[in-house]
Amino acid sequence: MKTSAKFLRAVIAIIIIVIAGTVIYRDRTPSSTSGSKNTSTVSSSNKILAYLLAEDYVKQSLKAPRTAQFPRSSEYINHIRYLGAGRYEINSWVDSQNSFGALIRTDFTCIMVDEGATWFCEGVTFDE
Repeated sequence: MKTSAKFLRAVIAIIIIVIAGTVIYRDRTPSSTSGSKNTSTVSSSNKILAYLLAEDYVKQSLKAPRTAQFPRSSEYINHIRYLGAGRYEINSWVDSQNSFGALIRTDFTCIMVDEGATWFCEGVTFDE
């Protein structure tokens, strides 16, 4: 009995390792067959990076950047649109204090461009 229990544990451990390895390998290999950038890859990590970099550009234009409050990640992921060719449009908002200390919500649009090793902001516009 002891030998069969050890054998069963070993078989279960091997199955778990194979399943985990398959999942990890599948997540790390590109699934695009067309040769273009996979949209799901763009959607996950690059979109978030584009938004976080846009936050920095927006803060540079604020009167009180330390008071800036942006949407949470569960909300801002819906504010990002991939335009193609490494360009992302961020339509979001920021709450920050104005010159009088009042907290004001301001909508903004920012176009972020991914050039591989570097990112830059094509422009930020504010709607008050």
